[in-house]
Amino acid sequence: MPQSREAAIITAATTHDRPAALVCVNLQNFKALNVVLGHKRCDQILAHVQRRLEEMGLTWRTGGDEFITILRGTLPVVTEQVKAFSWRFHMTIGVTEAWSFAFATGQKSSLVPWRAFQVVCTPRCGIVELGPDAATSHDLARRRCDDLRMGLATSPPGFAPLTKGPWTHQQELATEGCPTCHHGQPAILDCDLGWSHEHCARCDASYERNNVICVLGEESEAGYA
Repeated sequence: MPQSREAAIITAATTHDRPAALVCVNLQNFKALNVVLGHKRCDQILAHVQRRLEEMGLTWRTGGDEFITILRGTLPVVTEQVKAFSWRFHMTIGVTEAWSFAFATGQKSSLVPWRAFQVVCTPRCGIVELGPDAATSHDLARRRCDDLRMGLATSPPGFAPLTKGPWTHQQELATEGCPTCHHGQPAILDCDLGWSHEHCARCDASYERNNVICVLGEESEAGYA
């Protein structure tokens, strides 16, 4: 059976006399970043990550947010390069979720922030010295990367810290109630993801509630749009 392109590249790299290291890179919590920033902006981030890795060494993308890079140099030298990379792409995004209300009268409300949180996305890097057996080196680098994701290992000293869960520093800013009289239990007549049609028995207000994700003060194209 012919070798995959990935295996062929790694095997070819082992034939050089110069020392080299193989690095598996995944972006921890990147799916959550997609939710709050949208696919267009996140595709730009992935392209930027790949360009930076290509500046460091031979790089190819193996999955949605997964890369493999082969860097020339001893393991200590390569490790310092990867440390700098991990901090460069350590991203903390502040997010606010807000409600907008559209009333049966045609009136619309301004946004009402109800929750704030942060999304932390960090490169997860599995580094190994590239040995004569390409497949063994590759498997070990992937395993080290996966161990970080599952909490079986911690980031080495000097690397950007990993956050297990994608949502951190959550703050509740408002309670869910009628926007007119603030009664706490309006009846939900119909609902969908991020949207509901509600009626308040206390003040007889009927309205639609829409959830909006805001990043840097602007409504994001992602989320419930």
